[in-house]
Amino acid sequence: EHCEVIRFTVETVRGRVPVIAGTGANATTEAIQLTRKAKEVGA
Repeated sequence: EHCEVIRFTVETVRGRVPVIAGTGANATTEAIQLTRKAKEVGA
């Protein structure tokens, strides 16, 4: 779900503004995964 929200936001703004996604989590491995996925979709 989190990644879908980031992807939707990136697609919606279409480069007009930077998207800074919150990728914090309780587990370090989860935070790393979220950060990598956010980067992949352009945040």
